[in-house]
Amino acid sequence: MTTHMRNFLMAGGMLLAVAAAPVSATAQQKLPPVRVTASVQYADDLALRAESLSTQITQFKKAAELFERSADVRAPGDARAVTCLRSAATLRYNSGNKRKGLGLMEKAADRAIRLGDVVIAAHSYIDAAVIASELR
Repeated sequence: MTTHMRNFLMAGGMLLAVAAAPVSATAQQKLPPVRVTASVQYADDLALRAESLSTQITQFKKAAELFERSADVRAPGDARAVTCLRSAATLRYNSGNKRKGLGLMEKAADRAIRLGDVVIAAHSYIDAAVIASELR
């Protein structure tokens, strides 16, 4: 390859790179802001109320119900639903309703699997196995 041809190809490559730069720059534009919907706000309010009730032993059942409702109104891709289900399961278990706690813990594990969170799913399945062993 001659020097003249090499310079010509290099200039052509540089021109192509400069022409393609705006295309790659537009691909990295800012995303529109995320809007919080009413159901997300409602679910968060339920979870906050449940957390405040969960500090009182006499309110474990009510707190568990609020955590369950919070998980139910969340979108399928919302990871906070798994946390709410695990909290509800723990509260049900600690209030004496082990069977309901087992069901909720399994539900939390299944939902974590669907989200791809294998660590939380594994912990949830282990917790469910411990609860199940106590039901024998």
